[in-house]
Amino acid sequence: MTTSHKYKGREADSVIVAGADDRNYPLVHHTAALFEVFGDTVDRLVDAERRLFYVATTRAQASLCYLVTAEQASPFIPAAVADVETVVWTDLPAAVSPPTSMVVIRIYDAYDIKETLKDPYGFRFDRDTETWYKYRPAKDFDFPSIRRLLSFIGPRLIEVRNDSNQLLHQAGTRISRAAI
Repeated sequence: MTTSHKYKGREADSVIVAGADDRNYPLVHHTAALFEVFGDTVDRLVDAERRLFYVATTRAQASLCYLVTAEQASPFIPAAVADVETVVWTDLPAAVSPPTSMVVIRIYDAYDIKETLKDPYGFRFDRDTETWYKYRPAKDFDFPSIRRLLSFIGPRLIEVRNDSNQLLHQAGTRISRAAI
């Protein structure tokens, strides 16, 4: 992500021009008339903004998208999109990501190693089951690798369950607090 100013001389496969409305292109500050004593006129500022909009528009090699957030699109857009198909976002079907199956890894009786589970490995504590758990994508899940990675848990019970709470893998045994 970058600004139009910083994109001069560069190109990208896809460009999204955010804020392509009349409040941002042209962006002429309400005090611009004060700078006429230095030779800047509102017309010159609008021309500079038009050139900047041109820079943003011509950086795209494959696709270009204007995001218009106000009631009025930038007055520069019609000239830029004279031969381009306009897409109205509300007319498009909702994008739905395919659900990702997950597995949950549960470790029992890990009172004495909770800090190790939390910080480097990102496990959380479930008060209802009194287990430490972490979700992982089910695709390409490799239980032997997880067991090797978590070898520091010793003989503690580790379970892996799918989205339906079906037991997929299990190793170890429950340990009493007195034994820890």
